[in-house]
Amino acid sequence: MLSGGCTQKKLLIVALLAVGLLVFGCLDNGQPPAGNNSSSKYSEGNASAAIIVTVYSDFQCPFCGVSEPQENKFLQDHSAEVKMEFRNFPLGMECNSLLQYEMHPFACKAAEAAECAADQKKFWEYHHMLFANQGNLGTADLKKYAADLGLDSAQFDQCLDSGVKSEAVKKDIAQGIVLGIDSTPTIFMNGKKVEFSRIDQVYAALDSALADAKKGN
Repeated sequence: MLSGGCTQKKLLIVALLAVGLLVFGCLDNGQPPAGNNSSSKYSEGNASAAIIVTVYSDFQCPFCGVSEPQENKFLQDHSAEVKMEFRNFPLGMECNSLLQYEMHPFACKAAEAAECAADQKKFWEYHHMLFANQGNLGTADLKKYAADLGLDSAQFDQCLDSGVKSEAVKKDIAQGIVLGIDSTPTIFMNGKKVEFSRIDQVYAALDSALADAKKGN
């Protein structure tokens, strides 16, 4: 079984953290918004649910690839009770300036591609496509997946080639830095980090966190 997650030692740098706070604003108690006040653009489940699951992930991270089906199953089993959000935290030096060495060289562009797909209202379909094809995330692959999903290829390609979505990806990263994220996937439920020691335990950890949230813990 897999353990841990995609991580890099000493990922956080105090000076850059301060910059993130100044530019993007301080979050309440250093936590993602709790309850249905969250403003994530990308969510599934019950839009008005009081219980919000927020997943910071990386499309090239193998641990994220193992976690994603468990997250999907949890959402299917509890779709009436929870809202699940996705946020980018690619561990690539092109967009994540906290990295001391390259980990996932295709992750930043893959995150941009998902943002481009969102412009054509295909974020989740494209999101699932990327996780299903983690070994092939080159630019040509990213464009092919868009075409396979029926997106307007000219619009998608222009969006991806221009780099216009890089700031949106970096904004998610900056928020993750404020939260102290140093590995992927990192998952929060109503602002409280969901703890798990092995990636194959994500579903059980989410289920336990949901029970605690219902009790008001």
